[in-house]
Amino acid sequence: MDFNFTQEQQLLQRTLAEFGSRELAPAYASRDKDDDLPREVVSQLARMGLLAPMAEARFGGSDLDYVSIGIAHEEIARYDFNAAYVLLLSGRSVRLSRRAPTNVRKARSSRQYAAARP
Repeated sequence: MDFNFTQEQQLLQRTLAEFGSRELAPAYASRDKDDDLPREVVSQLARMGLLAPMAEARFGGSDLDYVSIGIAHEEIARYDFNAAYVLLLSGRSVRLSRRAPTNVRKARSSRQYAAARP
């Protein structure tokens, strides 16, 4: 069994490490004292496809596997632990919406999470 990351997973890891060090880490201490994560940070995570990681692409998600989701959580948490909660909660919500009885409901809820819309 091969436990090495795929090329796509390695790219994801590098991309998120660069994003975290450039965008998240510099202001983490000041953001950590606030009650909410700034909307712009959530929007950035959405643009990278991290808010509906397990949703199918046809429903607006990223269709990531579990290892890739773990990589995303680890890299984001390394630079902003609070932002990692957003990934966790949105991913869980999308996972629950996958049980929706119709594709219309699945698509609506997945796309809302993927775009960071309430």
